[in-house]
Amino acid sequence: MVEAEGQLKELIGIARAMAPRFGARAAQTESARRMPAESIREMVDSGLVKMMVPARYGGHELGYDALFDVTLELGRQCASSAWCFGFLVCHGWMVGLFPDEAQREVWRDGPNALIANQTTPLGKLRRTDDGFVLDGSWPFVSGIDHCDWVGLGAIETAADGSPVGSLCLVHKNDLVVEDTWLTAGLCGSGSNTVHAKNVRLEPHRVILRKDMLEGRCPGALVNAAPVYRLPLLAGFETALAAPILATTQGALELCEERARTRKASDGQLAIQHAQLGQCAVELDAARTLLRRDLAEGMAILGAGNEVSLEHRARVRRDSAFAARLCNNIMDRLMSLSGGSSIYDSNPLQRAWRDVRAMSGHIVLGFDASMEHAGRIAVGLKPNVESY
Repeated sequence: MVEAEGQLKELIGIARAMAPRFGARAAQTESARRMPAESIREMVDSGLVKMMVPARYGGHELGYDALFDVTLELGRQCASSAWCFGFLVCHGWMVGLFPDEAQREVWRDGPNALIANQTTPLGKLRRTDDGFVLDGSWPFVSGIDHCDWVGLGAIETAADGSPVGSLCLVHKNDLVVEDTWLTAGLCGSGSNTVHAKNVRLEPHRVILRKDMLEGRCPGALVNAAPVYRLPLLAGFETALAAPILATTQGALELCEERARTRKASDGQLAIQHAQLGQCAVELDAARTLLRRDLAEGMAILGAGNEVSLEHRARVRRDSAFAARLCNNIMDRLMSLSGGSSIYDSNPLQRAWRDVRAMSGHIVLGFDASMEHAGRIAVGLKPNVESY
């Protein structure tokens, strides 16, 4: 435990030192519509991308709680960098859920393999005598330009006609990447579309979605760390929320710095200070909620227990709530900043657009997350689509 804490402290320090360089490239990242090669190289060379890779393949084998804290430091000045970073790291965790044969393929040259992902089951999976065939198209594949491997969600039709969700591990050489990322926010994430046509997969390249949701994937048999028994929706949401919180924190700090030298009447300043205070306490509340959820989840797994449905619902609820709070904060900060905030040269408007864009991820849907948590709280079964 002490060793892991020291390792995390070191990684947080690395992320804190890297953040200004990512911020200096933020405009370049946005205009290029993808992460700059030097930013990706820094993530790899620093060792940050292998945070959640199994130790037996040279990774740090840390959990979502560590990813959360590192992202909060890394993402204060460039949302696209923080968004892609979080995905690159947690997708290493997802590969750790596959059978060992698949893990060996990905990490045979070392723990720094870059992996993209789109878990939404948009593809069609067909079983054959020796494996599977995958077809389909998947938008929103963040960071795909820099990755060699991709996890893609798909549906197989069972013998009884029922749908069976899976996650398929595919090499990018077997896919076609289409440049579709022309957006109003999170422009630098390069979240393009990938297409698969008659892609053949061996059985070890496919795991069941229900196993991911329950924390019972094959990788848990070979990776001893408790994090590989974590259900998908008991931590993944926080990897989405962390860059939102980080970006909002950076925007708040920018507004606080400007307020130190801003001249206005006493009444105007009092209103501004009150608004900044409200923004700060709401952001603290969001961080506190998610850190509590992550600490409790890892403690449950560390004790050898399964993460309950109630806890999973709370993590999703709190992540969606944190995203909602951040959007409210960003609206308030934009109003406080007046007309100057709409200029392209003002990083506040980019942060405002980016927070909106990140919060649009389906897992952070506010109403669906609240309904899911409410159903569980009153003893009802979850809706399939919310689970």
